[in-house]
Amino acid sequence: MARVTKPLTEMGAKFIGRDNNNLLPLAVRGGKLKAIEFYSQVASAQVKSAVLLAGLFAEGETSVTEPTVSRIILNAC
Repeated sequence: MARVTKPLTEMGAKFIGRDNNNLLPLAVRGGKLKAIEFYSQVASAQVKSAVLLAGLFAEGETSVTEPTVSRIILNAC
């Protein structure tokens, strides 16, 4: 879970969980989110989706860079 919680915590989300928020179940507290430029070490559609969805509600512009393409959503609008 750290792959998801770390960037979202950096954006301002709060998590309450076991093992330093690395094990489920997790409680998520929203709040004022800020944009980040996230560089993922591993291509992951789940992490990319979590960061980009949070970025929709963040102040500023959020970007995700990954070493290879994980998944592409075409015509998402």
